Amino acid sequence: MSILKKSELIASVAGKASLAKVDAEAAIEALLETIVEAMKEERTINFNGFGSFSTTLRPARSARNPRTGESIEVEETKIVKFKVGKNFKESVADSK
Repeated sequence: MSILKKSELIASVAGKASLAKVDAEAAIEALLETIVEAMKEERTINFNGFGSFSTTLRPARSARNPRTGESIEVEETKIVKFKVGKNFKESVADSK
């Protein structure tokens, strides 16, 4: 398994969309910023066939500090979820 660096992603998008790298980078940054803003507003983003981003609340709970064994209270937290779409899931599964 290898990591796709941001610069490699930008170069790939630029090539596939026939864009200058600077334009591809601006588009990617705008997309990511829009996703973050939507998550802050607790909106769901759905990319048909790819997947959806949504937020949910993880309720407050008791936990244990692994170092001390002491019981601690963890506050309610908003988390981001990603559900993989059918086409994306099948495409990855078929690439074995």
